[in-house]
Amino acid sequence: MPVDRPPSTKLTAGWAEAIRDAFVVLLPLTLFGVIARLLGDFPIPAGRVWLEHTFGPGWRTATNAVVQSTWGVLGLALCITIAAVLTRRTPPRAGSEPLPPAWVAVCALLNFALFAGDFASLGLRSFGLDSLLLGIVVGVLTPTLLRPLADWGPMRRLSIGYDTSSVFHHSSRLALPMMVLGLLFKGVAGVFVLLVPTLIGMAQAAQPTPRLGVYADWLVTPATVLLHQLLWFFGVHGGAVLHTSLFPLLSAVIGVPVQDRVSVPLIYGFSQLGGSGATLGLLFALLIVAREGQNRRLAQLSGLPALFNVNELLLFGLPLVLNRQFLLPFVLVPVLLTLPPLLALHAGWITLLPVYVPWTTPVLLSGWLLTGSWVGVALQLFGLLVSTLIYLPFVRRSEAERLQLRATSYHDASAAIVAGAPRIDTPLRRSDHVGVIARGLLHDLERSMGSSALSLAYQPQQGLDGRPIGVEALLRWTHPGYGPVRTDVAIALAEQGGLIGRLGA
Repeated sequence: MPVDRPPSTKLTAGWAEAIRDAFVVLLPLTLFGVIARLLGDFPIPAGRVWLEHTFGPGWRTATNAVVQSTWGVLGLALCITIAAVLTRRTPPRAGSEPLPPAWVAVCALLNFALFAGDFASLGLRSFGLDSLLLGIVVGVLTPTLLRPLADWGPMRRLSIGYDTSSVFHHSSRLALPMMVLGLLFKGVAGVFVLLVPTLIGMAQAAQPTPRLGVYADWLVTPATVLLHQLLWFFGVHGGAVLHTSLFPLLSAVIGVPVQDRVSVPLIYGFSQLGGSGATLGLLFALLIVAREGQNRRLAQLSGLPALFNVNELLLFGLPLVLNRQFLLPFVLVPVLLTLPPLLALHAGWITLLPVYVPWTTPVLLSGWLLTGSWVGVALQLFGLLVSTLIYLPFVRRSEAERLQLRATSYHDASAAIVAGAPRIDTPLRRSDHVGVIARGLLHDLERSMGSSALSLAYQPQQGLDGRPIGVEALLRWTHPGYGPVRTDVAIALAEQGGLIGRLGA
């Protein structure tokens, strides 16, 4: 069950947690885009024919429209969500007005649009995957800067008194700070517009076409993959940056000797198994370690897309972006996986064929198509084994921490349920993690009625002389995830949830 993290005493202290939570909040958006992307770029011809026959000739246009409406606004959505989550999780200082998350989200939207508008037309592309890093930065900085501006005396000139509507009060007191902050972002964007093209032009002018040595691909190929992974870890579309900024080092033209230029098919065919980070190995590790819970469910949802190298559910759902716990394997596994195919290529065991293989082609099939040899398939199988083994200890540690947090949260919820029994305002009405767990337990209790999970245990009662005078019936509830639940917790939960009549029937 989802668990809210405790509030941060400092705004900056909760940045990483807010970013990760925001990616999880946007999981439905990501999933919708994943399905549309997979259907639109389906690699098997027979599948494309079936899709066209079933949905008509415009099916690809429809899937592209869904991708643009989901992934095309992911950067903007991430910015707004981070700003709202960070604001909600940060308590106000003593004597200070709180920042309402809705107003902060609107301010983040304005700042993002002002900044992105100076780099591209205000189209979907400028709000999508290419703007993830911008969304993270603006989403974090907006509440961080808006709070001191809102508390500064001169910024309250438009504020209406507190004896009016709360909505009108917040709108009036935040109007001037939001406008000032928007102008600040606009000014910074203007400086970037002036400086960045100049710097890029100077770098391109100073960068001659690489003259690589005979075995320079042993260095350049892993370095390229390392840079690709580091960019993705920080929320930057690694492939887009590499193709635009390092074009002299990249070549998608099969037949160009790999010792002269980096071979893109080799990278995507053998080091990015399942997508950026070689996450098919991570998927197998999750299925091995996580027997239940959110990680298990995420692995099941990610399984089919990952077979076609679509791993956005893992990138943004686990998430892997800005997740220090998985930094090491996410960055280094693909780098290690470049070495076996390079060795096979130099040794003459494989040859990259002059064929176009769509990036969504499943693993093993792509190995065969790229090389025309079972050696290519064996290299991919070896890569899957290596990546799974490397990811396993990191997944075990992550799952152990999740289970520990789950047990602590269950204990807190149980204590609140029992303590809240005599009150009208029960934990079932709370919106934090205690309320989520309490409502989940209530739903599980209702489902358990009439099953073997609920039973009665009879405890003998004795008189003062030690002779048995009767028995006491005690409720026993064995939860499928938490095990035996205390009787007082089950009874209090049934009373607060209106199930006590059915429970005693």
